[in-house]
Amino acid sequence: MQSTPPNSGSVNGELLDEKNQPEQAQTAAQKRQKSRHRASVACASCRDRRIRCVVPPGDSECTQCKRSGVECIIKNDDERRRPISRAYMCSLTERVALLETMLKEHGAEPPPANHPPKTRHGLPQDSEPSPQRGADKPSSNGPDNSSPGSQQDDFIDVDQLDQLDNQDSSSHRGDEVDAPSPTVLAPGPPRKDGMVNRLLSTRGHLSFDQLSGRLRYFGPTTNCHVHSELGNSHGSNSESSEQSRRAEKIVRSLSLDTYDYLMEVFWQHYNSVIHVLHKEAFNEDRETGRAQFYSGFLHVCVLAMGYRFADKTRPDIQRLSLPQKESTLHREAKYMLDHELERPGGIPSVVALLLLGDLEFAVGRDNLGWLYAGLAVRLAFDIGLHLDTRLSGLSVREVEIRQMTLWACVIYDKYWALFLGRPTSMKSTDLEIYSLSKQFERLGTCRPAGVEKSLETQIYEALLDLMELAGKITENMDPRSQGPDAVIDRNQYLRMAALDREFSNWYARLPDTLRWTPANINAAPFSFFLLHQQYHSALILLHRPFAMYEDSQQADDEASGPDSHFSALSRTVCTKHAIRVARIFWQHRQRFDTKQIFVTGMQHAGTAATALVAALAFIKDPVDRANNMQYLECLSAALQDMACTFQPAERMSVVLQAVMLELR
Repeated sequence: MQSTPPNSGSVNGELLDEKNQPEQAQTAAQKRQKSRHRASVACASCRDRRIRCVVPPGDSECTQCKRSGVECIIKNDDERRRPISRAYMCSLTERVALLETMLKEHGAEPPPANHPPKTRHGLPQDSEPSPQRGADKPSSNGPDNSSPGSQQDDFIDVDQLDQLDNQDSSSHRGDEVDAPSPTVLAPGPPRKDGMVNRLLSTRGHLSFDQLSGRLRYFGPTTNCHVHSELGNSHGSNSESSEQSRRAEKIVRSLSLDTYDYLMEVFWQHYNSVIHVLHKEAFNEDRETGRAQFYSGFLHVCVLAMGYRFADKTRPDIQRLSLPQKESTLHREAKYMLDHELERPGGIPSVVALLLLGDLEFAVGRDNLGWLYAGLAVRLAFDIGLHLDTRLSGLSVREVEIRQMTLWACVIYDKYWALFLGRPTSMKSTDLEIYSLSKQFERLGTCRPAGVEKSLETQIYEALLDLMELAGKITENMDPRSQGPDAVIDRNQYLRMAALDREFSNWYARLPDTLRWTPANINAAPFSFFLLHQQYHSALILLHRPFAMYEDSQQADDEASGPDSHFSALSRTVCTKHAIRVARIFWQHRQRFDTKQIFVTGMQHAGTAATALVAALAFIKDPVDRANNMQYLECLSAALQDMACTFQPAERMSVVLQAVMLELR
């Protein structure tokens, strides 16, 4: 049997004589050229996904369709092969000349012309998109148009995947739209180290995941499956396209006035309190079609949150309303969630899940909202937001937006932990940027709400420091470690007292612009009131387990001791800070509409009301009871206002009114 030389694959295993060598070499070169040849007319599937269509010699279908398992259909409708009307081109040329003449008459010099090739067939395949191609995108000048990024999402991701498949030959395309620069991968093992070294590396790193088309974080315990860059990543393109079309349809269904109103309400009443979105980056990506800080799913969630704070008496807002204080925008966002979870989109998906969690809480489904917030936290770790990316080659603004998104996840995590009395999911030891926040401002030079709202950003940074302390309350909840009949654990009480001093130090460090003074009360934004309400509510939550309200009657019958003394002190603290929360609500209602208060206002009112009800149950002095009842009525009025926006506030208001009737 004749053996085949190892290098004879290109000559079909036959030995050539000298005479046939030049001819055979030319044939082999032609075959190599054909194998790299791109089809002159792309098939329908590749054209829809905007990827290269390569048909191997002798095959009737392209490699992408064969890999995806779909039918390869080539349509004979190539625009490049159609003749260009000479008369039409002449008319356009005359029109351009006329316009240039008019510009010169007005003293303006037209810019020099940059003409494309004379025929469409002469266009290079890998050149940048021509102005004609850019003009095909939908206009984004008006909100009644669809999300401008929706038509580009699939092109961006799939083209980037194709770039990774051919990284050695097309590295010059690394700075295309939404394509992360090669330096982003610097924290991970370099490619030149080989697959073995990458597999054995004990460093956590960011790496490009071909399946999702995004940068993802992989820790040192990662197995070999995440290092493989093989696999079919094109199966979800149809879903992404459907997601974009659905978002486009939703945005177009809104009138220009309704759209502007919902967006303005979101920026004013939600994003100014907790900076979940960078306004400038969101709008820029929306206009340019980038998907780094914008997605159709996020856009719909933003509009749904804007409805939450909108004036429900407006006819256009009423048309969006559904029973149980829901909206059609909220329903559409939940419908789009299924597709989003199959292929999360980085930072936009993290922010959208945070917003969707608050939307669910606002209609009374706090269990589902907590799950959505947990998904956002897990996705934040998945895309490496917890890493220090200052030396990764990213731009300063991108690094700061990543940190801003992480801080939003941190503060939401702590809010949910306090509201439901559960442990936090994000620990400071897991976040590399915690050490940076001690040296710099948490948001750096980033002004997510705009330069004109720098005071709101300053308030938000103070809130981040406050919630860092408030998150520790969930770790010090039960003062009785031995059982329900045991005395107060002294060590727990000492830890509580130490945390109380940390809260006092935070309050003492507030700058003059954030202190509770008459001048600030009359001029500060409404987030200023929420900051101080959060401070007093946190102290109530810190002392309430040690107040032993359920044992107060028994303590009155027994001899006074250290435990009863500790409980009395904690009850006094709770009552004092509950009164201050009620006073802040009263001041807030003098300047702002409580119907548009941020979602955390419900917890502030509920926490203070519970402390006042507990105090009224055991206060005997008629004067003190009358004073506390006035503060309780103030909180009840605030909850009634919030009931127009949040369904849980309606239930809390009904319960509080029944309790007040019983106390009277």
